[in-house]
Amino acid sequence: MKVKNFLFHRVNDNPDPFWPAMLTSQFKSILSQIKKSYHVISTDELMHLKKHHGGKTLATISFDDGYKDNIEYAAPILQHYKMPATFYVVTNCIDNNVPTWTYDIDYRTYFTKNTIDFSSCKLPESVLQKQRDKNISTVQFTGALKAYLKKIDFNKVLEIVKTIEEQTQDIDMPKVMMHWDDIMQLYKSNFIIGSHSHTHPMLNNITNENIVRAELVISKSRIEEKINSHISSIAFPVGGYNETVKTLSAEEGYKYAMAVEQKSHGENIDVFAIPRIELYNEPRWKTFLRMNEVMQRTKKIVRHG
Repeated sequence: MKVKNFLFHRVNDNPDPFWPAMLTSQFKSILSQIKKSYHVISTDELMHLKKHHGGKTLATISFDDGYKDNIEYAAPILQHYKMPATFYVVTNCIDNNVPTWTYDIDYRTYFTKNTIDFSSCKLPESVLQKQRDKNISTVQFTGALKAYLKKIDFNKVLEIVKTIEEQTQDIDMPKVMMHWDDIMQLYKSNFIIGSHSHTHPMLNNITNENIVRAELVISKSRIEEKINSHISSIAFPVGGYNETVKTLSAEEGYKYAMAVEQKSHGENIDVFAIPRIELYNEPRWKTFLRMNEVMQRTKKIVRHG
């Protein structure tokens, strides 16, 4: 048995300078290909598989974060193709209609008219140099900044995010996240709702287990309170996890967890590290290669010579 779990984030036709959403035409094309090539099941059904379905590779579909375009664009298209999907939401973002810290950094840095002073943040010289380099775009700089932030202790990340926010008071953040009414509508439409943590931290970069546990507990209880039903799963933010995170997730009542490892899997899988193949807004030929794991295999060959 082989399973491919496809991960999306945003679907709409509006331009975005730093995180272009997948166009609706491309999303429809991908779903059409998935429907033709795979037997599509819900993520919850992964836990109850007994046999292969009709000779086809199995597939699931999920969305991370909880953007408003998930219900405005993605959900109607999924319903048209009669496909199940799971929406993993960041509860603090839904509560306050604020985007994740990764989006916050992108948006503020790109649109502010201020020059952000990072001197107190102790960033690596390689990152600071990109900020100073006139030939490096803001998008390229924020990409390097986020890549660095994803590797360090999350308390330090929060300090840097706060530094950026304090120096970009000229920015009004857009309201791009779903509301709880939207989440309930998705649930009533037979889509699955899952946790994507409470504040979207890299859980594996938090040393205090109590903070990790709080992220797991608050998000789960908040969703269950709002939809009046139990939820089964969490998608680890930024795909970050370790053995402690997996253990705590099980202890707090989650039945399985989704990661991001750009590969398919078989029947024998760690249910708290289920890999997903992330699909982006990129040329269709490239998406096709990613779906069929050609790019992943090529990278592996290059790495190992």
